[in-house]
Amino acid sequence: MSRRGGYDVAFYLPYATSIYAPEAGVPPGGAETQIDLVARALARRGMRTAVIVSDAPGLPQAVEGVDIARRPAKTASAGWRLVGKLIELCKIARGIASTRADVFVQRTSSVETGFVGLVAKLKRASFIWSSASDADFEFRILDPRRRNKLAYELGVRLADAIVVQTEHQRQLCESTFGRTPWVIKSLGEPAQPRTETPGAFLWISRLVDYKRPMLYLDLARAIPSAEFKMVGVPSHDDPGLAREVEQAAKAIDNLELLQPRPRPELLRLVDSAVAIVNTAEHEGMPNIFLEGWARGVPALAFSNDPDGVIGAHGLGDCAFGSFDDFANQARYIWSNRTDRSELSARCHRYIVENHGPDVVAAQWAKVVERARGSRRRG
Repeated sequence: MSRRGGYDVAFYLPYATSIYAPEAGVPPGGAETQIDLVARALARRGMRTAVIVSDAPGLPQAVEGVDIARRPAKTASAGWRLVGKLIELCKIARGIASTRADVFVQRTSSVETGFVGLVAKLKRASFIWSSASDADFEFRILDPRRRNKLAYELGVRLADAIVVQTEHQRQLCESTFGRTPWVIKSLGEPAQPRTETPGAFLWISRLVDYKRPMLYLDLARAIPSAEFKMVGVPSHDDPGLAREVEQAAKAIDNLELLQPRPRPELLRLVDSAVAIVNTAEHEGMPNIFLEGWARGVPALAFSNDPDGVIGAHGLGDCAFGSFDDFANQARYIWSNRTDRSELSARCHRYIVENHGPDVVAAQWAKVVERARGSRRRG
C-alpha cells in the first residue's frame, strides 16, 4: 500500500508483523517495538508514516495513523546462502519499490542493512540506519561471516544519517565507522504507576547465548525464598538453548517459565514485577527497562547500565558482572518489595522527563527532515 503522494518516512520492520497481526507469530523484540512506538508518535505529529512488514493474514491497512505496507514473507527454507540472499534481496526490493517514501529507516545490524540501504539509494530516496545494541558496532559477535559483515557495513556507509540510543553508542559509532551519529533516547510509552503488589522478578528476552538466560536460572537457585518468572522467546539461531532452559527450569521450584505472549499481556506481567532483570552480555537501552520504569518497576542488571542511568537516577541496581553482588541486590529488592514507593516514583519520573513521546518524536522528525533535505540536494 502506498498513498498517492507518498510517505515522508517508511520504517523497514519485516520482523514486526505480529505487532499488527498477533496471530502471525511470536511477539517481536524490543527493537521492533521501539520503532513501532516512534512511527506512531511521528504519525501523531502529522508526518506521513508507514511501516513495511512481512506479509501475513490479518494485517490491517493502518494503525493509529501509520500505514501498514507489505513485503513478501520470508522463505524459511532458503536460508542465508547465496541463493537465499538473492531471493531475500528481491523481496526487500519489492517491498521498498512498492512503497513511495522520501526516507527509509532500517534498525539493527544485519545483512538487510546493506540491502535496504542499496535499494533505497537506487530509488533515489534517503536512508537512515538506527542502532539497537552496542553489539551493532562489533558485528562479528552477532555474525562472524565476512560477507555478511561487508553487506552490513555497506548499509551503514550508505546511510544519510545514523541514529543511536546512548552516548556510549555514539563513541562506538565514531570509532568504528568514523561518523558522528544522532543520539536520540528510546521512547518510553506513558503508563500509570502500577497498583499491584510486586510478586516476582521478571526476565523477558530472546533465548540466545548473548542474552545469558542461564544466569537468570542461577539467580533463582541462589534465592529460593524469592519468586521468579521468565518469558523466553525461542530463536531459530539457537534452538538448543531453548530446550536447555526448559529442562533446567523444571528443576527450579521458585521459577515459572512462561510462553511468549502479545505485548499487552506482557505488560500485565510487568505491572506485578518486583524488578525487571537483564542478564545480557551487551545491550543498548533495553525496551523492557523503559516499560518497567514507566510503571514504577526498577531494573536489576547483571552487567549493563546504559550510560549509567540506573545508578545516576536511582532506577534499580547493576552488579557490573559480579554474581555475588547480583544475588545480594536481588535479595535486598525482594525483602523490601512492599515498601518501594519512593523508588517507583523516581522510575516513573525519569521516563516522563527523559523519554517522553513528544521529545523523542521531535528529534526523530528533525533527523528525517535533514535526511529529506540531503535527498533534495542530491
